[in-house]
Amino acid sequence: MARPSRSDEIQPLVEERAHCRSRRRSRALRTTTPSRGLRRPYGEHVPAVPELDLARIRRYCDAKVPLNLRDEARIEADVRGKSVTIFECRPPWHPNLTDWSRVPVAQLRYASGDNIWTLYWADRNARWHRYPETDPGTVQQLLDEIDHDQTGVFWG
Repeated sequence: MARPSRSDEIQPLVEERAHCRSRRRSRALRTTTPSRGLRRPYGEHVPAVPELDLARIRRYCDAKVPLNLRDEARIEADVRGKSVTIFECRPPWHPNLTDWSRVPVAQLRYASGDNIWTLYWADRNARWHRYPETDPGTVQQLLDEIDHDQTGVFWG
């Protein structure tokens, strides 16, 4: 009986690999492209934070630094998804620098199902941790907690 050649042994393996690749590709297309019958609960975007709460946060940031000192320091709030991050900003300290430096102070995360906010603080590696001294609550409660911080993690 003749021994099968090396190419006869390899051919089924090559065909099996090609079949697996095409199955993986079609599975990837199925998972990334929703069918027409399925709809995402919020359309194509995540629900934003409430405008009234966002206005309170921005008013808080504006009130932290007087108008005559805004060329030396600013407090800004950036919105990303359901979280609002508060930054302390300083002007460039070296003539070669053009951008203001930004240090994260606090982050407020919105839970739309419960309509409450949770407060987070940043460590030295800019990783966020839940602030243990207060429970989730309204924006105003959490902004007051940032001001009356007993631990000094927000403003130092």
